[in-house]
Amino acid sequence: MAAFRDNGVNKVCHISTGDDFGDCKPAWDAAKANYTNVFEFCPSDFIDNTAHTKCYGLITSDFQTYMVLTHPRQVPRPGGGHATSDEQFVKIEKARLLK
Repeated sequence: MAAFRDNGVNKVCHISTGDDFGDCKPAWDAAKANYTNVFEFCPSDFIDNTAHTKCYGLITSDFQTYMVLTHPRQVPRPGGGHATSDEQFVKIEKARLLK
């Protein structure tokens, strides 16, 4: 995740570094030289051993950074068995900036 200023406008972006969308890090490294007030962080650096299915990064308007983990719950069904719920918050942790 990154936040930066482009021609006086604050912007936030996601930089894919995985297999799903390809590695955009080289393109980001080249592009960020054109921006000011660049702040970066990697949400997955803060997972530790917490069980989760999804990891998100959150950057607030005042450049506070957070790692957010979610995971579905198993919900008992009245007739027996379990159903899987929507994603539930598991952990929200303040993150540190890389730059």
